[in-house]
Amino acid sequence: MKQNDLPPVSLMNNQSDAVQYGETNIEYQRKVLKYITEIGSSLRLDMDTDTLFKRVSEAICTALRFRYSVLYISDGAGYFHAGATAGEGPEEEEYLRQHPLPDTVVAQLISEEYRMSESYFIPAEAPLWNNDHMHSFFVLPVELSESSILYEERQVSSNRVWQAEDLLVVPLVSGDNTLLGFLTPDAPLDGLRPTYETLSFLELFANQAAVVIEGARLYEEAQRNSEERAALIEIGRVLSAPEALRDLDTVYQTIYEQVKRVMPADAFFVIRYLHQKDALMIDYFIDEEVSYPPFEFRHFPANMKKLLFEKRQGYMFSSEQEYAHFLDEEAPEIDGNLFGSMRPSQSFLFVPIHYGETPIGLLSAQSYQPGAYTRRHLEMLKEISIQAG
Repeated sequence: MKQNDLPPVSLMNNQSDAVQYGETNIEYQRKVLKYITEIGSSLRLDMDTDTLFKRVSEAICTALRFRYSVLYISDGAGYFHAGATAGEGPEEEEYLRQHPLPDTVVAQLISEEYRMSESYFIPAEAPLWNNDHMHSFFVLPVELSESSILYEERQVSSNRVWQAEDLLVVPLVSGDNTLLGFLTPDAPLDGLRPTYETLSFLELFANQAAVVIEGARLYEEAQRNSEERAALIEIGRVLSAPEALRDLDTVYQTIYEQVKRVMPADAFFVIRYLHQKDALMIDYFIDEEVSYPPFEFRHFPANMKKLLFEKRQGYMFSSEQEYAHFLDEEAPEIDGNLFGSMRPSQSFLFVPIHYGETPIGLLSAQSYQPGAYTRRHLEMLKEISIQAG
């Protein structure tokens, strides 16, 4: 649907009986339905998910005339991540990506008290927004729509005018009623809060998008299974080679390359535990594709020994603060404890390597993005550590 298919704001303001674009306009409704059908049929299972998510986020703005939209996707591990945005600037998009929504926050957003049709509308005056912690997960629109200001000038009831802190949540639900994610269309160009008619269009599109997203994720799941099997086979091959013990650099490099195939790995460590010195030796360290020579890790907090001795299945930390809390330190990566690129990691995986029952070292994958890892990543790294033991 082209921009000029709809009447301009100035014309709408000259029609005393028109409060929302095309609300009683059958031709408008026909065009919207046609556009939704066309964009729905253009979404394909074989699209990579980044492209698919971007297409969905942009399409809902174009079809239903919103200035911004964010598509959140569940990672299955307690967080909903901003998978794509439309209309947001680079800084706003980066902020949203670095602030995934915990399940506990999403549960508050989709409370029955905010339910409207099959969606949820949290108005600016809702008590929920009195919580600064809730505010911290979102960015406010940088500009109001033209018509929002015009409606205010015409003294339209304030409870009908869209406010900057309003939030609309349109769920994306799978065939088995699992919440895959949700859309948050923002700043409607007509300047008004949603009606049930608007929501019916949004939900129709969301249902189409959910079917394709679920199919695409199943397709990626099959590909991921294949990649993981291939990675384990390649690691097993290099570890069983006769020259493995004489060429550890090649072994470590292969492990890193295979880890990178199946999970984020901005930094990767192979760490050996020195029993006699009760210290850690960093045998292999690569950070943002730059390799560093081996060195002894002198800062070895008492709580860090839990990584080796207390939990064979490993540890996953979704933020720098979570890792700091585990170490019981104010800042775990300050001054002498920063190395490589000198950037503090934001997500961490640690898995011990055992020889029989004896811990002999650690594997660690780290990312500069918070919430980068899932339980599946941890299980995969554990499988690799078993092979390396």
